[in-house]
Amino acid sequence: KIITKPTVIDNCILWLDADDEHSIVESSNLVSNWLDKSGEANHATQATSTNQPTYTPRVVNGRATISFDGTDNHMDVAGLSGTTFGSNGGVTFIMVMRQTSFDNTGAGFYFGGQSGDPTTENYMGVGTSSGDSMDFRMHGSNDTSGGYVETYYQDTVGYNIHTGLWDKTNISIYFNGYLGGTTT
Repeated sequence: KIITKPTVIDNCILWLDADDEHSIVESSNLVSNWLDKSGEANHATQATSTNQPTYTPRVVNGRATISFDGTDNHMDVAGLSGTTFGSNGGVTFIMVMRQTSFDNTGAGFYFGGQSGDPTTENYMGVGTSSGDSMDFRMHGSNDTSGGYVETYYQDTVGYNIHTGLWDKTNISIYFNGYLGGTTT
């Protein structure tokens, strides 16, 4: 199946598109709302200006970006609060992102719950790890026959495509289209 836009994926519940200026609510380039294009109204919000990411139009191959400072910038998706990712039989995450530096603090960009909390352990994201590298990981709670897969890379220049697939039995993660790891 060729994915031309995220809404062709069954049960798409979140689509945040930095390049669609109509889905970005900003003031002086600080983003307060990032509107969900999935049709599910799971908008990302941040009311505190010091925690808002920065919108920059036409920066990467003529496309816009939203940048998080790695310290306190974050957005909340209240519509997904309490959602167990994969509760509908599985989950697919696709992110395009770049990490500009590695500081070994464990900071990162994650969707889903938290490691160590069995009710919200389903998550996917990228974060700094020891050894000055990024770890791209996807975790499915053991309570739902999940697993844990991660792969490492070092790249502070390029934008990378991260894809994670979990069918409630197996996890596969891809980095720029190449299989990075699997539980199968």
